[in-house]
Amino acid sequence: MTKSHKENQENLLKAILQKRNPGLLSLLDKIGRELLSPLEREQIQNTIADELTSSGTDAVGEINQYGIELDDLISFIARS
Repeated sequence: MTKSHKENQENLLKAILQKRNPGLLSLLDKIGRELLSPLEREQIQNTIADELTSSGTDAVGEINQYGIELDDLISFIARS
């Protein structure tokens, strides 16, 4: 993963958390520096999944490019 890809993921995550669950924003400083607890990972992944279900698919339910990015972000958090 290139640094710019990681930065893009961090920026996307920040935008999603600001929009959907601002209470989790404090965890951003922890990502990449410390391991997240299983609960923290689950809370962030659930927030991303909410965004995925509302904006990550097209009119017929197929995953769109944004959805692919969100899926990648969920995987990134799983490794955090």
